[in-house]
Amino acid sequence: MLLHLESVLTAAEVDQILRGLEGAPFVPGSSFSASTAAIKHNLQVAPEAAIAQQLTPLLVAALGRSQAFNAAALPVRMTPPLFTHYGPGMGYGDHVDAGVMAHHLGATRSDLSATLFLTPPESYEGGELRIETGMGAALAKFAAGDLVLYPSTAIHRVEPVRSGRRSVIIFWVQSQVRDALKRRTLFDLDRLAISLRQRPQDAALEQDRTMLSGIYQNLLREWAEL
Repeated sequence: MLLHLESVLTAAEVDQILRGLEGAPFVPGSSFSASTAAIKHNLQVAPEAAIAQQLTPLLVAALGRSQAFNAAALPVRMTPPLFTHYGPGMGYGDHVDAGVMAHHLGATRSDLSATLFLTPPESYEGGELRIETGMGAALAKFAAGDLVLYPSTAIHRVEPVRSGRRSVIIFWVQSQVRDALKRRTLFDLDRLAISLRQRPQDAALEQDRTMLSGIYQNLLREWAEL
């Protein structure tokens, strides 16, 4: 499931992060990934760098308030974020993300990959995130503050940036529910529950809501790995 979440970060939060990254200690992204070093051409801030640790709580708070993110990802843990820049000529070739992401806080199984956009799409040419799905390729190049969430098992790449600068935050999520189809089922049930809550209430509808909630919780109880 590829999910586009709008306005995960507010405009003020995006601006705060971009200002914080001015003068940050960016290093070649290839230094973080030996297996893909030959095809990875970008700049990243080490997660243990002071500015990364200063900005990380802002991202964590934004994700915590996003009901859609939490319903879709069911996160049990996440990697520290990588603040990433792509300038002209930079890109990232076809790859599949590592199954386990080692980092300075330990290790995280990568069930879901996330890209959060910091620069508006009209400010740079190229730089599309291309994700292979069962129905062909999907291109993601969204508004500043938007997030795209997709299975870490998917082949994907970042097309070369032709002009301007593409700034993003990337991170990986270990979900309570490892199986993508089961996660999607729970997400669809959650969306249905929200739809029912928005309808005029009566006794019959309240019964349906209670039954739906029970189905959701029982499936989560059966499938969750904590």
